[in-house]
Amino acid sequence: MKVRITPLQYEMLDHRLSIPDCIAEALNDNGNPDHAKEGDVESEAHDLSEAARRGSIDMAKLSPLALDVLWDSLDGSTYLGMEEDNVSDRKWQGLNRSFDNLCDKFEAAGLPKIGR
Repeated sequence: MKVRITPLQYEMLDHRLSIPDCIAEALNDNGNPDHAKEGDVESEAHDLSEAARRGSIDMAKLSPLALDVLWDSLDGSTYLGMEEDNVSDRKWQGLNRSFDNLCDKFEAAGLPKIGR
């Protein structure tokens, strides 16, 4: 299943995907250090970012590690927290809706529930 990504949702995803060392650390903290080698995480994060930039991510083509990286890019995202004090209430509500929509699309495509 392909998940369509808007330009704003790409920005939200890429905010976390652009720091693969943090993703690797988070994945390793969750119990499988052999699974989340930093170089492998960096490669998967780059590939996910490129796919999102092009407007869609094909969930059927993702490796188990890519799925973990994708999940962490949403669950570990600090994008909304970063923007909270920098935008109007109306813009903030729109950002929240867009992030919720992004999470809903990935959950519908089979990604485990994302803490929001």
